[in-house]
Amino acid sequence: MTEAKPVQRFNCRDGILSISLPNWGMKIRWDSRPYAEERAKPQDWRLSWPEFRIILPADGALASRSCVVDVPVDAPDEATARQKKEAFDAFRRVIPDNLAAHVERFGSHQWRLLSGMAVSPALVDLASSNPALAYCLANNDQFGAAPPVKAQREAVARSRLKQREILTWLFFPGTEAMVRLFRKLDPRDVSPLMLKMLRSMADREPQTLSLLAHHRLVTADMLELAAHPKLKTLLTPKLLCRLAEDQAAGQESSTDLLLDALYLLANPRADRRTNTADRVARVRELSASLHRQFERQRRQRQAEAAARQELARRRQEEAAREARKREEARLRALPFPPPPVPGTPNIVPLTSAYDLAQEGQEQQNCAGSYLNQVVRGHTYIYKVLMPERATLELVRTRDGTWMRGQLKRRGNKPTQRTTAAVVDQWLRERRTSSRGDVEAES
Repeated sequence: MTEAKPVQRFNCRDGILSISLPNWGMKIRWDSRPYAEERAKPQDWRLSWPEFRIILPADGALASRSCVVDVPVDAPDEATARQKKEAFDAFRRVIPDNLAAHVERFGSHQWRLLSGMAVSPALVDLASSNPALAYCLANNDQFGAAPPVKAQREAVARSRLKQREILTWLFFPGTEAMVRLFRKLDPRDVSPLMLKMLRSMADREPQTLSLLAHHRLVTADMLELAAHPKLKTLLTPKLLCRLAEDQAAGQESSTDLLLDALYLLANPRADRRTNTADRVARVRELSASLHRQFERQRRQRQAEAAARQELARRRQEEAAREARKREEARLRALPFPPPPVPGTPNIVPLTSAYDLAQEGQEQQNCAGSYLNQVVRGHTYIYKVLMPERATLELVRTRDGTWMRGQLKRRGNKPTQRTTAAVVDQWLRERRTSSRGDVEAES
């Protein structure tokens, strides 16, 4: 039987977006006082600040190139996906168009900015003139230890300040150059992680930001390149411009290729050749060449590792074989009494400790553990081949007679009655009773 999928529900009624998932739920309300709450237990609703994307572009397209934090739903089916889209679209229609337009480009953490703009016209003005700065201000709790409620009040209060003063409060350089750089940040790429990277660059190496000053739009890829400590010797404004043109044209970004090439670069001469690189084609050519070299080295390392593993495996097998041989020789050399009752082609006595151990392994029973009792003359073990495969135990009684003890198939399963009858007949024919009332042969 297939396990039923957990119920997942999305709906929007009376301006409230409701999300119901297994062991979790959320309600996002939009009216005179925007409010979001979530629960991890039934009826245990608490204030929440959702980080997943709430407002999509009006055409439904996901315009963000950054990592989108989505509602935690595992592989929704088609009906659930449609229900989810309809609910989120309905909630977007509740939001004023001018506010929705300001946040729809951001890939995550929209709610703080959206709810802040609902009560602060100054924050709306800031989002119009400098979207990334408004986003950063609304999400200031991502850059400090302030709780979300206090961070919201601070964002509303400080949205009335000048942009340079806002930057200073957020621990960015309060300069006009930084204000202009924020205006150039592509909202589709803006995220708390990207802004933390930007603030770290401004603190440690502000001169590298000059590489971005000549571009109309600054993307996450460009910022990552400028932040990389080793790329300073590779990057030029012209190369960054080519990368931006590639991305704007929808082509494959060269950023990852360039970073990969840098990490794979082991030849100092190759590093010097790229110091003046100013064409994306050369970067791609370098990356492809280094990847081929790296792939050859990787295959060689894999082959060498496989050879070492094979050699170790063979040595282990050889050591195990030698150990088995030594154990077999030891068991065969142990003194072992002769069988009390002669065997037949179908009832064979086990005349060595090795044979006893082998019987235990073959039949998956504890025959090997009877070695001491056999040596002391208390019992003896036989293997039965017909009419079915079984292990037979003969037990010596106090008066010296031998009687049938355990008679089991593989895994200590009971035998058929015919097998016991054959064993009893064998004992009678050799003047030994299965009930133990006849002396064993001397």
